[in-house]
Amino acid sequence: MKKFPLQRHKPKLACPSCGRKKCFTPYVDNATGQILDPSCGICDHLNSCGYHLPPRQYFASHPGSRPAPVPDPLAPPPPPEQPIGTLPASLVVRSCSTQSTLCQWLRTRLPDPQAVCRVALRYRLGATRQAEVIYWQIDIHQQVRAGKIMAYTPDGHRCGHPSWVHTRLQNRGLLPGTWRLGQCLFGEHLLADNPDTVGLVESEKTALVLAALFPQVVWLATGGCKQLSAPKLAPLVGRRLVVLPDSGCYLSWRRQLAAVPGLTFAISPALESYPPNTDIADLI
Repeated sequence: MKKFPLQRHKPKLACPSCGRKKCFTPYVDNATGQILDPSCGICDHLNSCGYHLPPRQYFASHPGSRPAPVPDPLAPPPPPEQPIGTLPASLVVRSCSTQSTLCQWLRTRLPDPQAVCRVALRYRLGATRQAEVIYWQIDIHQQVRAGKIMAYTPDGHRCGHPSWVHTRLQNRGLLPGTWRLGQCLFGEHLLADNPDTVGLVESEKTALVLAALFPQVVWLATGGCKQLSAPKLAPLVGRRLVVLPDSGCYLSWRRQLAAVPGLTFAISPALESYPPNTDIADLI
C-alpha cells in the first residue's frame, strides 16, 4: 500500500496551474487521510495542462512538511540500547610499560629522554608482548572506555591498522559479544584536574610529543580526522581550547567544532600550506 496515494471517492479540486474546476486530484497521507498540500497532485488535462507535482518532488522543496511516521501499535517495542561498555582498570595497570617500539623511538627524538617515562606514566601508555603501544582511552570519570593497539616501525611510522583490546578479549571469550564501544578523547582523564588550557590534535603520537615539549598544556587527541562528535567534545566545553588540525582538515574541523554548543576554541590553519595529512609532530 502506498504511503501517499491519490485521493479517491471525493470531489476533485481546482487545478493550481490551469485553474479549471473539478479536475485536480490531490495526494493524501494514507495514515491520516489528509491532503498533503493543495499544490501536490495531478491535473486530469495532461495534454493541455500537464500539471503534476508528486509527493517526492513536493517534499524535496518542502522538507519540513513531511509527516512524522505513525508508530505501529502492533509492532514490538525496540530493544533497549546497550549501555556503553567499560574495561577493568586492572588491564591498564598490568599493561603499563615504555617497552613499545613507539616509546623507544620517542627516546631517540626528544631532547630529554626521561620525558618519555613521564609522558607514558601520565597518559598510562601500555605495551603488548609484540611491542605495540596501547593507547588507553580513559574518560574524565576515570572509566576505561577502550584500548587502541597500534604498531610502529623503528623510525616512528605507523604500521598497519589499529586493533582494539575489547576485540581481542571478545575473541578469547573474556568479554561478551554485546559489549558496546563508546570512545572518548585520548588523555581525557587528565581533565579531572580541571586544566584551564587544553590542546587538541588528531594523532595520539602527536599529543605525546607535544605533551613532552609543552607540558604546561594538556594535550588530547581525537584518534582520527572523523572523530569530532559532539558527545566526544562535551568535556571540553567551558575550557580554553587550542586546536591544531592536520593539513587538509582545517575547514572540516572548524565546521564541526563550531557546531558544538558552548564550545570556545582557537583553531590554527598553519599546516594548510603543507602536503596533506602533515601534522605538527612531523615538523617538530
